Amino acid sequence: MITKRSLSDQIRKIRRPRLSLVVIVFDMPRQAMNTLFSLSTRYQTNIETWQYEVLVIEAQSSRNLCPKEVSALEGDFHYYRVPNTGSPATAVNFGLKKSKGHFQAVLIDGARLASPGLIKHLYLASLISRQVIISVPGYHLGSETQQEAVNNGYNEQQEIQLLDSINWRKQGYKLFEISCWSESTQYGLFRQYGESNCLCLSRGLWKQLGGMDESFCLPGGGLVNLDTYKRALELPHTVLIALAGEGVFHQYHGGVTTNQKREKRAEYLRQAFIEYKKIRGEDFYPDSRIPTLLGEIHRELQTPFSDSFKQLGDTSE
Repeated sequence: MITKRSLSDQIRKIRRPRLSLVVIVFDMPRQAMNTLFSLSTRYQTNIETWQYEVLVIEAQSSRNLCPKEVSALEGDFHYYRVPNTGSPATAVNFGLKKSKGHFQAVLIDGARLASPGLIKHLYLASLISRQVIISVPGYHLGSETQQEAVNNGYNEQQEIQLLDSINWRKQGYKLFEISCWSESTQYGLFRQYGESNCLCLSRGLWKQLGGMDESFCLPGGGLVNLDTYKRALELPHTVLIALAGEGVFHQYHGGVTTNQKREKRAEYLRQAFIEYKKIRGEDFYPDSRIPTLLGEIHRELQTPFSDSFKQLGDTSE
């Protein structure tokens, strides 16, 4: 008997996927498995296994994922373990080389949950042009950015309880109801973003960029993700698309900028801006391009959209 899954498996063997998602993981097994589940066909809506693949690139740590658990997820998952070089740029470039998709999306932080329509809308946006730059708005779980929340006692156990309260595995869009904007989308959905933690480009555009710049050597990569986003927007003849109805949601995991106490974070950022200037020869300033919006608006997005309209009326920035 031919089942839907077996048919998808047969198609996948003979057809190149349109999308590849490269997910970078380091020392975050619980959060990473949450993220990978959110990228599986069991969770994602209106998308088939043969249409995309997920490459999990994990840097060696004392808490590695179990490859069998990754391969057991519903979808086309591939697991690779690489040496820990400190910066994720090397792992990203390894994943880009291994992937087969015509378009490649990089999730540089494997602790970010996806909304249920993310891959469907990445797929749709990729059909517009090979010159599209697809950006996904970023959110933090909790009522305030985790940069501030950790100074007020926010921790992993609180977050587990928060996620359990909405049954997110079956009601993924409720993630918007327990989240706030990240710093990259602090001006709302209708203005410029500082970066994208799910950045999707065609293979040709990634080739023009040369992938991520491995000159960024700080643990966690410093400003490498912001640099990549800015360089992508500077490519000529491109169209910036933001998936306004979707999002990626940061989980607490001890990240070098998101989950450190104020003084330690400030020192890290100081070093990161120094490293950027050394590499680029100038201070960092984000690109100010405004995205074109694509997506479906669910009722759970009422607050982000309402706040975004308010931001449009704020001319103080």
